[in-house]
Amino acid sequence: MYINARTRNLHRDRGSRNNREMRYSKNLLIIFTLALLCVSSACSSPEPQTAPVQEASTESPNPAPPSQPETVNDRPNVEAPSFEEEYQEMVAVLELTPDEAWELKEAFDARTQKLTEWLNGPEGQALYAEQEALSKAVEDRDVQGVRAITRKATTERDKFQALIDSTEEDIRIALTRDQRIQWDAHRLTTKMFEVLADVPLTEFQKHAIREWAPTHVEMAMRGREPNPIASAYVSLEKEITNRLLTDDQRPAFEAANKKNPMRTLGF
Repeated sequence: MYINARTRNLHRDRGSRNNREMRYSKNLLIIFTLALLCVSSACSSPEPQTAPVQEASTESPNPAPPSQPETVNDRPNVEAPSFEEEYQEMVAVLELTPDEAWELKEAFDARTQKLTEWLNGPEGQALYAEQEALSKAVEDRDVQGVRAITRKATTERDKFQALIDSTEEDIRIALTRDQRIQWDAHRLTTKMFEVLADVPLTEFQKHAIREWAPTHVEMAMRGREPNPIASAYVSLEKEITNRLLTDDQRPAFEAANKKNPMRTLGF
């Protein structure tokens, strides 16, 4: 009886562990797929080709270079998003001059071009292939296959993330130091007010938070924190707790933070 019960428990534990891994892999797949779709088809707007190819090439003022292939590895070419919304927000928040806005636009356009080239190159196509293989392994409930594919895809995902980070840095280089502080402070307060949406802050308190944010961003930059804006968020949150909140607001403030335990990971 003891041996049989133990054997059943071992099988139950092993099955439970495999199920957890499959659920985790499905979640990973969803995140991975959404990320790829966002960078490719969901964020691009390909023009419908209703006219014959020869006619389109005659009428179009800017035809595509003939040497550029329409497909790579039997997959349609994709285009990374233009980040136009983020660009327009930066221009408005930072009140950039026309020359500054032009320089920033060039950085954003270069980012889109670099990401597009990578996605349509061999490494980007390898990432797509591994995503498709991962989808098949999850569908087949192949735990070992999921593990192997996930490990294999890590290199391409890391390279893509490194490229995203480098293009983000190129955009920041187009700004002055004061503009970078101002932009990070804007991102910081935007996130703070989203988290604290249910906290009844007064206009005076909101104004104080906006006034304090640049100081916390600058302190985090001076401290050479790995993620300065996340560090600034934590320090600003402490100052709000110690100096700004009333006793009546504290329960709602604590509930909002408890509801968003990973609030600093969005930067």
